[in-house]
Amino acid sequence: MVKCAQALENNVLDNNCLCHGNLGNTEILESYARAIKDKTLYKKAMRIRSCVVESLIDGTADCGEMYLYGYQFPGFMTGLAGMGYSLLKDIDSDLPCILGLQ
Repeated sequence: MVKCAQALENNVLDNNCLCHGNLGNTEILESYARAIKDKTLYKKAMRIRSCVVESLIDGTADCGEMYLYGYQFPGFMTGLAGMGYSLLKDIDSDLPCILGLQ
């Protein structure tokens, strides 16, 4: 299994937001992997999401500070609310993906 430090070197962004960061990109990747039934791609998306969770737990996660002058934004697409929603989808798969057209 790829460690998070290695994952950061391989296609993981410095941003975790739903709009254009790791969580949003992996939601789209996960949906695509399910649609084409690609287990390898699905596992890669979940590995990146696991790294995001690990960084949240150890306090090293970017929660918007990098591009918001050091402040955490509570908003949905680029803030903490969207990150939380995206991570809740990992627990409850019945929540809709707001980034996908369904």
